[in-house]
Amino acid sequence: MKYTLLILFCILFLSNCSSQKVEKSSDSPSNSLFEVHKIKIDTGGPYQKYCIYVRSSNLKLKQSSPFFVKEVWTECQGKRIDFAPIKIASQYEYNISLPTFYYTVETPRNITKDICSKINFLLGNEKVEVEADFKQTKEKFLPIPGFYLASDSLFIFYLDLIRLQPSGNEYFPTSERLRIVIRSNSGKIIWSSDNDLNFLQVIGSVEPAEVGGISRYIIPWNRTSNDGKFVESGEFEVLFILPTKPENIVRTMKLSIHKRDE
Repeated sequence: MKYTLLILFCILFLSNCSSQKVEKSSDSPSNSLFEVHKIKIDTGGPYQKYCIYVRSSNLKLKQSSPFFVKEVWTECQGKRIDFAPIKIASQYEYNISLPTFYYTVETPRNITKDICSKINFLLGNEKVEVEADFKQTKEKFLPIPGFYLASDSLFIFYLDLIRLQPSGNEYFPTSERLRIVIRSNSGKIIWSSDNDLNFLQVIGSVEPAEVGGISRYIIPWNRTSNDGKFVESGEFEVLFILPTKPENIVRTMKLSIHKRDE
């Protein structure tokens, strides 16, 4: 059996930040599609923080060509501005290396496409450019959901959370962090990561704590439903839920799994 997976992202929040997919030219040695998110954060002082999140759009980890961002920079009025790489923190043991990268810079300069050149990415030995169109939002967090395929039978669901505002009254009421719910288009729950699980009643902080910081929440799925059956095909909605108080952080994706015989 060979499975073709078609994924349509429905990330409701991302209309408030700059996001684009970039396809490199056909003569490129690494002709692949990748996604870029560009966020501006008001620090309340003379310096502004600019954040760039980059990830490969090739969902199959073992079949993807190497995707590695070496440098990110731009030039504004003749002055080069370099973005620093930030490690995506995760407390999970099941934290395999994913082709995602996060860069930030704090500067008193305004980085806009009107006065700055394009944002440059050095991918291996190849340079790729995107517009310097950073966007700002008043939301507390930027949640970026996604998944990669470790194999035909193992999905790695993850939610990368970027803090945009200082810590407030948000917290986790139990030891549960990320919850994944997969349901059919009719609303029937196919699988949920909290099924038949009990969590410790212990209060936990919502990471990251630092404005502009990023943390990763991960849940693996072996394509088995709550009743123990292998999920071969279908049209699904995937809910990414951080069960925080006073309100949950929720994002949604559409997932289509099509089976075809070779």
